[in-house]
Amino acid sequence: MNNTNSSPSSKRGIPLDRQFTREHVNNLLCNIIGKTLGEIDVKGVLDDAVRTRPDKVVRGIAGDIIELSVLGCKRDSRPEPDIWVDNEKTELKTTGLLKTNKDNCSEYQAKEPLTITGVSPDLLKVETFENSRFYHKIEHLLFVFYHYALSSTARNSDDYRSFPI
Repeated sequence: MNNTNSSPSSKRGIPLDRQFTREHVNNLLCNIIGKTLGEIDVKGVLDDAVRTRPDKVVRGIAGDIIELSVLGCKRDSRPEPDIWVDNEKTELKTTGLLKTNKDNCSEYQAKEPLTITGVSPDLLKVETFENSRFYHKIEHLLFVFYHYALSSTARNSDDYRSFPI
């Protein structure tokens, strides 16, 4: 499996740019550890965000960089898990961590709560748990963390450029 085939989808309807082996994903992500979001943004996601919304932080900008620039996926807004790893639907969550000092020990904490999108309370009422969109979103999670290295709130998406993975 790889994500370099130019064909739009496989026999099962899974886009080829979203199919990975665990080893491939692991290699891609291990290669960016310690690099900044700006360094890994080969698709110009930050530049596009700054150009189109100069006074705003585009929600999910870090996740877009991972998905588009690192994994090589095309933009996709389907309400299902982001990628398939070894034929398992896998939700990709990219989130910031803040450095804190508790009891003279350097720790990290989540910048903000995680959101699972594409889950409708109305659907939860009629779906069984094991077949629900919610369950399929949380069954296999892949986290990518970046250090939200600001002491204040980001002014725009460009502030994310120096955040290390």
